[in-house]
Amino acid sequence: MSQPSGSRPTQRSADLPRPICHLPRSRRRQTIPNMAEVPADERCKHGEIAAWCGESECMAERTGLPKRVWRTASGSAYHRKPTCQALLEGHRKAERYGYEAHPVESVPLADAMSAGLGECFHCFPENVPAGAKPCQIWSDGTWVDGFLLEWRRGADGQWKGLVNYRHRSGRRIALKDYPAELRQPDTTVAAD
Repeated sequence: MSQPSGSRPTQRSADLPRPICHLPRSRRRQTIPNMAEVPADERCKHGEIAAWCGESECMAERTGLPKRVWRTASGSAYHRKPTCQALLEGHRKAERYGYEAHPVESVPLADAMSAGLGECFHCFPENVPAGAKPCQIWSDGTWVDGFLLEWRRGADGQWKGLVNYRHRSGRRIALKDYPAELRQPDTTVAAD
């Protein structure tokens, strides 16, 4: 039997996924834990299941985000540190076009997220694991910010770092010699 034109094909109810509410009660408890059944060590300080808590402090701990970030009054993003190259570039651009470059301030991550700010593309690049460590990489004659993904020992016995860093208009992943092309991040500006 053919379908009339313009109508959607129908599926048998046996083919459709069943909502959780149609599961037997014994299976529902296994699928969605009852809060009373969750051990205290699996809960966050807000009393929620730690893996599900949406509070910024819990998310920071779970995802590797910092608890405090840097922002400006008119900025649209929050940054890992006040010396972020994208932040400084934004200040230079504002001054060049005659706008006020607002001072950088340290705020809790929760405040930055509540204000609707996004993550800086430079400080929080995509596809960088939570355990990656901030570092600086020698690139095109200057030190740039990046992330150390892992250490590797080269064939010559020297340590090299697999790093993810900003390069020209994009990002690059490369193996860099330590300490000639790789160092700890610049810590001249202290966070509070």
